[in-house]
Amino acid sequence: MSGLIDPPTSQGTIFADAGSQSAGSGGDDAGARAVALGDLSDDDRERLVTFYHVLEGVLGWIIRQPDLLPGALGASYARAWTAVLPRFGQVRSVIASGAIDARLIECGLYGDQLDLKLDGCYLALENMGVGNPLNPIRRGFDKGKELLETGIDNALDVAGKVRPFVGNLLDWMDVVAGSVAIGFPPAEAITEVKDGVKVGLKTVRIVKEQRGSEGGADASGNA
Repeated sequence: MSGLIDPPTSQGTIFADAGSQSAGSGGDDAGARAVALGDLSDDDRERLVTFYHVLEGVLGWIIRQPDLLPGALGASYARAWTAVLPRFGQVRSVIASGAIDARLIECGLYGDQLDLKLDGCYLALENMGVGNPLNPIRRGFDKGKELLETGIDNALDVAGKVRPFVGNLLDWMDVVAGSVAIGFPPAEAITEVKDGVKVGLKTVRIVKEQRGSEGGADASGNA
């Protein structure tokens, strides 16, 4: 990966325009409100771009695990994942361009508010045993880059406490991804697949709890 920000594409430009138009009820009004609320810094944009790299890596890793999601839906998850992958690059390009700054500001995805949301995501990763804890003040800035440099698959593969915290991590990621997705189709598509993964994780947990030590099919739905 040459850098955290993907190069703009023709699709990215189209979606950037769409994102600007859906920045709120009235583009000019949204921009004026955003100016009053504060500014989205270059650091904020870079951290959001990094977040979508991390989200892509985490979701891809979960979908590739044979025991985390219902086995009967494995092929469906794989096809949906292949279909949604290009959306990540589109979202990163639009965020990096600044085209949806006003809406991100209105959703609280900047400054101290963004710090809290990203710190929660990376704290969840630390609770999973991924990487070493960083100074909390810098967690949201540095943890994502550290994870990407290590390799998300490698980091999650060696983590000793991954599975109990996967749902908690996705809950924290919802706080960011859900806001970005409002009125922004590429991000909405990603969020829909993420939600499908969360339901799959819950399904496996429920089946496991119900079956307990009865035997038969395992929790992922495999005989």
